[in-house]
Amino acid sequence: MYGEGDIMRKSNYDVLPQRKKMVKLNTGGNARNAWIAYDSIPERFQKKIVEKIGAPYKKVRYIIWADYIKADFDAERYFKTYTLEPHCQRKNSWNIYIRQWC
Repeated sequence: MYGEGDIMRKSNYDVLPQRKKMVKLNTGGNARNAWIAYDSIPERFQKKIVEKIGAPYKKVRYIIWADYIKADFDAERYFKTYTLEPHCQRKNSWNIYIRQWC
């Protein structure tokens, strides 16, 4: 938001949440990113965000889960040899992938 992002000055970033003009969902620090509710950001700053990166709601409308799931061949091998109905084997393999991702 400030610094490299050049959306607002640091003073605005610090003061707006104190004045209840912007909502921080999570504070940053120690390699964590700060989260700010986009709808709570004043409109003048929202316009700058749209100019720099595009409309956020359009960008995150579709999330491709396959980008985040890693294949676990040991789990797949386990469920293929486990005595289940064939249609359940594939389902359980995907459940393991997703559990390991979370």
